Amino acid sequence: MTSILFGPLEVSFQVAPYALKYQANLQPGEVRFAIPSDDCEAHNPTIFATVGNESKKTFLFNTYGLNQDHIFSSRDRSFLPAVLSETSGQSIDVVLNSLRGDLLHKSFEACANFGRFVEIGKRDIIDHSSLDMAMFGCNVPFIAFDLSNLYLSNKSSHHKLWRKLLFESMELNRTGDFKACSPLEVFKASDIIRAFRHFSLGTRMGKAAVSFEDG
Repeated sequence: MTSILFGPLEVSFQVAPYALKYQANLQPGEVRFAIPSDDCEAHNPTIFATVGNESKKTFLFNTYGLNQDHIFSSRDRSFLPAVLSETSGQSIDVVLNSLRGDLLHKSFEACANFGRFVEIGKRDIIDHSSLDMAMFGCNVPFIAFDLSNLYLSNKSSHHKLWRKLLFESMELNRTGDFKACSPLEVFKASDIIRAFRHFSLGTRMGKAAVSFEDG
């Protein structure tokens, strides 16, 4: 595996297991909602996802075989009634969210009783946004984390967990359970401005990497 492939793999393949296994404690047969979705499958759950456009929906269907009836728009609130309809009102056991503002609130409402909400976005946290406390009455915890803090922590237990996540992600890639992030757009270091512009595009899929190998 090249260093270019390893960079995006290290981050993505640690975020998903840490969120779903160590924080949400995802169980076999549970219903999972990835918002928006470009991460990996685990424990064979029933998966729902939201995407920003039709090309991303087609990508999830063609690449991962995700049921097209389980892929909704992340551009408006329509995913919430759609999820309730598809689950016969049972909602979602685990929500992995990066939507912002009002759509974050709607994602939170998609949690079932005793579900788990895992926030991997940063904007609402940085903006000190408010949260409707009513969902906590449904026994739903709101979990947020910044995985880099595990690496930067002074606690040995956090460093041990970081190394464990790294080992697990590499092993899952070796066995083929996880696959290298795709599509992967690679930019030279001298073209880093274009890389940031690409990363900010709403139509972007997959990962972007900056290579220092060719200057």
